[in-house]
Amino acid sequence: MANTNPIKNSRYGVYEGRLKAAEDLLKQASPKILLDIGCRDSGQQERFYKYSEKVFLVDVDYKVLPPFIGLGKTYPVCGDGCILPYKDNSFDAVLCAEVIEHVPDAVSMLKECKRVLKNEGYIIITTPNRGRIANYIRKLIGKEYKLPYMVHSGPGGYHVREYTMKDLEKDFLRADFKVVCWKPTFFGLSFEDKLPLGTIRFANMFLRYNATLAVLAQKII
Repeated sequence: MANTNPIKNSRYGVYEGRLKAAEDLLKQASPKILLDIGCRDSGQQERFYKYSEKVFLVDVDYKVLPPFIGLGKTYPVCGDGCILPYKDNSFDAVLCAEVIEHVPDAVSMLKECKRVLKNEGYIIITTPNRGRIANYIRKLIGKEYKLPYMVHSGPGGYHVREYTMKDLEKDFLRADFKVVCWKPTFFGLSFEDKLPLGTIRFANMFLRYNATLAVLAQKII
């Protein structure tokens, strides 16, 4: 996951909200063979990979890939999510957690994910929500983020886009995916999860304004 300094002990803020959503979506998809793109070591991979028999890990920066988890279960590779080194129809699901906002050509990456997915395979995406309540407050006080902006050092360290639910669904359709469901993450304000002012439990009531979008989509055949 593309997160430089996750607050690993937070159980309430943005970080935990998106982890829980991604985990729920992976449980729903239950892929035997999973591809995780842009999988920086967050110390949380066990939560994601327990639903799969094999997991292939890809990142443009090999140094940030998580270590092997379980003998013969994970296979890390240095690679670009837009040019994947795998054959067609190889995976049951693709996970892109906090990745698509860093990619210059998001639709090309989605089409490449579609190529390597089996028929009716799934893609799970989490990404910052451009419509999050914090963005409205920043705009009101003149502190709105201007794209692109830096979030970490190293390859792919900038957000070059941020999506609303509507915009992300449009890019899915361009790449021949259909949305299966959205998951709530966190509604409110959170400053690197050190002072979360909001809710995970009731985030479903304010889905369009959640801090993070979390979505399960399926390959259209």
